[in-house]
Parts: sequence; C-alpha cells; structure tokens
Amino acid sequence: KAVRHTMQQIGLHCDQDVEQQIEHESEEDAEHQVRCLLSEGQLALRRIRWRACMSMFTIGIVMSICYELVVQRAMSMWSRIHSSPVCLEMRVDDHVTVVLVVICGLGRILGFTLAPLADDLILMRVVLLIDFLVFGRTWWAARQETASEAADPLAKGEYEVVNNIIDHCRLGFAALLFIAMVSTLFSRDAWRMLMRIRLNIALWMIAESGADLVSAVIETWICRSPSHQWWYVIGIVVAYQIIRRPRLQWWLKHKFAAHSAEHAAAGIAGLIGNCSSKAALEQAAKRFRAISLADLAFEDLADNRPNPSLFDKSVPIRLRSCDAFVSHSWHDNPEAKWAVLQAWRVQFLQAHGREPMVWLDKCCIDQTDIEANLRCLPIFLSGCRSLLVLCGTTYLSRLWCILEIFTFVHVGGKISDIDLKTVLREGYEAGDMAVIAEGFDHFDAEECTCFDPAEKGRMLSIIHAAFGCSDGFNEVVRGIFETRGWRSSGHLESPSSTSDSTTTSFSGDSRHTSCESAN
Repeated sequence: KAVRHTMQQIGLHCDQDVEQQIEHESEEDAEHQVRCLLSEGQLALRRIRWRACMSMFTIGIVMSICYELVVQRAMSMWSRIHSSPVCLEMRVDDHVTVVLVVICGLGRILGFTLAPLADDLILMRVVLLIDFLVFGRTWWAARQETASEAADPLAKGEYEVVNNIIDHCRLGFAALLFIAMVSTLFSRDAWRMLMRIRLNIALWMIAESGADLVSAVIETWICRSPSHQWWYVIGIVVAYQIIRRPRLQWWLKHKFAAHSAEHAAAGIAGLIGNCSSKAALEQAAKRFRAISLADLAFEDLADNRPNPSLFDKSVPIRLRSCDAFVSHSWHDNPEAKWAVLQAWRVQFLQAHGREPMVWLDKCCIDQTDIEANLRCLPIFLSGCRSLLVLCGTTYLSRLWCILEIFTFVHVGGKISDIDLKTVLREGYEAGDMAVIAEGFDHFDAEECTCFDPAEKGRMLSIIHAAFGCSDGFNEVVRGIFETRGWRSSGHLESPSSTSDSTTTSFSGDSRHTSCESAN
C-alpha cells in the first residue's frame, strides 16, 4: 500500500508538471502568435502609409509643376482678353488651356490634402505648410491682377465693376482660409486636424465656386457666349465631391495602395501606435488580469463609476488562462445584463465544474489611461479563450464594443469562440430584439459613440488609417456576424423562435473584406 501510495503521488506530481508545461508552452505560443501578428500588422501599415501617402503626395508635386507651366500660357491669354475693349470669343486652344489650369490647380490641392493618413500628424502639418505656400502665392497673384484691372482705362462698364467686387470677395475668402489653416496647424489631435483641413478646403471650394458661378453667368450674358469661368465651376464641384465623399477618396488613395488582407492587420497594429510589438506585449502581460464571477455582485455592474476595490479583487493571470473576455455596453439595462451573465456562469459551472475567470473592463484595467488600454487591447483579447458578447439595444452603437469584436477575430480568435448573448429587458423582449436587428441593418462606425469624444477620434483615426474609410471596417464587422447566419437574409431570431432565446454562437472562419469590395 505504501508503494502504491508513493507511485500515485509521483504520478500526480508528474501530471501536474505536464499540465504546467503544456500551459507554459500554450502561453509562449500565444505570445509568439500575437507578436507575429502585430509585427506583420505594423509592416502592413507602413506599406499602406508609403503607397497611399507617397502616391498622393507625388500627384500633388507633379500637378504643381504642371500648373506652373500651364499658368504662364493662361496669363497671356487672360491679358489678351482683359485688354480688349470688347468681348473676345475664346478659341478652342483657350478653352483647353483653362481646362488644364483647372485640372492642375485643383489636382495639386487634392493631392496634398488627401496624402496624410488619418493618424499622421506630422504629414498633416507638412501639408498645411504647403497649402500656405500654394494659397499664399495664389492670393498674391490674384491681388496683383485685381489691382491692375482696377487701374485699367479700358474697363468694360458694369461687368468690370461686378468682376472687381467678385475678385475682392475671393481675396477675402482666401484670407479667411489662411487664418483657419493657421489655427488648425496647432491642433494636437490627428483626427480633428484632418477633419478641419478637409472642412476648410471644402468651405473654400463652396465660396470659390459661388464666385465663379456669378462671374460665369454675368460674362455669358454680356458676351452672349459661354464663359471660361464655367470650367472652374465644374472643376470645383467635382473636387468638392472628392473631398466630402470617403469612398472617392478611398478609390483615389487605395486603388494601388494595399491588398484587402493587409487592412485588418494594419488596423490591429494601429492600436499599439508607435510602440514595438515586443514592448506592447511585455506591457500588456504585466497588466493582464482576470476576476472570478463569484466575486462580483449586481451592484458592481450597475454603473461604470470607477471602483478601486474591484480592481483589488482581480488577479494577475497568464495569457490564454482567462476563460472569457466580456464585451458589453454600460448603457444597456443592468438588470437584464446581470441575469444573462449569471445564466452564462451557471452553464460554465455545469460544463467545467469551476467558477469562470473573466476579463471585465471595470475590474481589470485602469479606465483613466485610454492610450495604454488601446495599446494593450489586442493582447488582452488574444489572452482570452473566448469572447462573451452581451449584446443589448445600445451595444452596436458603442465603438469600443465593435472594436473589441473586430480585434478578437483578427488576433487569431475563432468566430466559433464568440459567444453572443442578447440582453433583453423583461416584458420588452420583442421591442429590444427589433432595435438590435435595426442596429445590424444600419451599422456604421461613424455613427457609433464613445463616452469621451477624444476616444472616438482616436479610434476612427486608426480605422481610417488602415481601411481608408469606415465602409471597409463596416463590411468586416458585418462579415463577422453574418458568417454563420446570426444576421442571415436580414432575419434576426426572436426569443420565441429558439430554445435559448439569449444565446447565439458563431462558428466558421473569419472573412476579410475591405472598402474595395464595398465599392
């Protein structure tokens, strides 16, 4: 008996050693996999940055050179037209010259404006400085031309007076644009700076097209022939559509910028910023914690107010040792969410015979350090065996929640490991289910919200840097949910149509799409 007991103890210790070795190897494999994914993503983001940014920047430079060449011919043409006391009919080559001036002049503005990615603060400042030079030179040339026309003894009556007024209005628009760009230059938020640059250019285009339209109508009416100003109106309208439409910007920047498989990897890399994959992994490993659901009470999840005592209840844990990453919205009904979470806990206890260890934001991170949270998010998600999604009526409108799903799938998580549970209020199940279904039908990352607007700007800059526009990100997110029919043919299961009204599981392989497919 003593020998048998000794052998059993030896066998038990051996089994424990084997289990520890397997867990250690699993943790090392997980770390290696995440490090490789982050490194590949950073490389993909650099490729996108180089191809897209440099291509548009090159277009801006080429258009600037062409503009300087063709504007010399245009100046002689305008001098001939304005020096005549009568209306001169423009020749075909005059119209060609004007068209070239419009294409090159607006092409250089679009090339430089669209060059920076949404997270490239340095290149945005370079673009602003170039815009200062471009618009400053244009403003000075227009001012000289206006002064010479005002002193011209061969003025053409009322038309010339109106034309001088329009020219002075243009000078005023350019001066206002210059002031707006100076204020934009000192912005520290990349996303806000990008939006302000494009808004300034768009407003200038609206003002300029209005002035050109008035001038074209008056000149056409007086001279009884089409004015060359119509080419400016047409060109500015087209350029305005490009500035205000992300899909057109995507086609221009990313037609030759990156393959679709690179966008998701670049998006993941964008989360960790300029930090190396090794440093991000080491930092996240130190921060990675989990908490037992047995240690939580309803009051802990009733609101998102910071509670340091909850952080003390969580414990440091190795990667891949956490049972589930809990993804939820703090704006969903807390009673319904708690009931769903406890039901999942009971199922886990029955299946595994122990309490589940979960990653929950309120308990496991310092919510005041957003940059660190974003940088560690891919590693936190990769360190969990599954993703528990508590989807209520507001879940699909919270950008953090959507980003968690996207990241989990693209750091190696399987869609079959996503366990989605709908959070439905008692007595309002059908209405809540309809709201969730509508959320899928009209999902748009741009419309999602965050508690802090700065967080939304930071995350949208990551999405736009990787995908070029939010449409590609939207397609990827929809693809994740549609892979196994949770949103199949526009149908969302109601509580009465399934035995487990709050549970939907995903299975299958992840699917990569992009803005290219959206177009």
